[in-house]
Amino acid sequence: MNYQYQSGSGQNHTEANDPAGWQWAVTPRLRGHLDASQQEAPKADTLNGDGNVPNRQTQTHYRADAEYEIDGPWHVVAGASRDQHASQFITTDSTDSRSDSRDVGLRYDFATGSWIKLSLRSADGSYQTLSEATDDRYQQQEQELRLRWSLSSASNVDLYLAQLDRAHQHNSQLDFKGSNYGANASWEVSGRSTLVLGYGHALAVVLVPGPGWFTTQDSLSWGWNWQSSSRTQLRLRQALQRLDYRSPSAAFNTDHQDSSHDTSLALVWTPGKQWQISTALQQQAHGSDLPGQDYRNRVLSLTAQFSY
Repeated sequence: MNYQYQSGSGQNHTEANDPAGWQWAVTPRLRGHLDASQQEAPKADTLNGDGNVPNRQTQTHYRADAEYEIDGPWHVVAGASRDQHASQFITTDSTDSRSDSRDVGLRYDFATGSWIKLSLRSADGSYQTLSEATDDRYQQQEQELRLRWSLSSASNVDLYLAQLDRAHQHNSQLDFKGSNYGANASWEVSGRSTLVLGYGHALAVVLVPGPGWFTTQDSLSWGWNWQSSSRTQLRLRQALQRLDYRSPSAAFNTDHQDSSHDTSLALVWTPGKQWQISTALQQQAHGSDLPGQDYRNRVLSLTAQFSY
């Protein structure tokens, strides 16, 4: 992706986003996935030494998982992941991180197409800041319950509830714990139209302004998909999000709240079983109770996807 600014041409840049995935099966009962992705994005308010080029942020994700059908409706699932966040250069308001996680779960499939799954996840991670004397290693435990309720062959409701606890052995002021929960629904209104609704509440770690900061995120979204022909689909989506930033200590006294409103319209064309081409227009509006943080932008994208 190439970004060109109307003012401040020194901040023009190109991003590389590279996803890859592979599905495998040893036997009909034993199967799994391998996934890898890399996403680049600039942090516009963090510039390099000459005050020109934005500090490039790179996020990489690796995931391997497997599923084994024990007997009939019972399935054992397990996986391992690695997530890394790296900055082009580390500053006082940018932080690198790394996390390795393992998970195991048990899923029961109902004859109706519904299922329920319980998962346990353990993670070890660390931050990298300008202060090498600070030990920011942590451990995180998470328990998650997910339910899919199948209303029909094309309509379903997904519910989830998770409890997480992050602890820092040598820096307890960065500890936090809480719940993630939400629901998503897909309803086939007619043979050509589908309505999609979603709500979520989540705790998420933010690496800026520094380690220990986290947000509570509340999001609400709705979408409408219209299959105009066997090869063409029109997708409309709106999403609202509120983020409450919480500092690790009351001494910082810089808690604040952001909000965003995104609208997108996409046209998807599938010329063949392996090809999918889409074009989308997206408008984003961001607001904050901090001065100078409000902005709006529009994005026009063209995407081609080949599956084999």
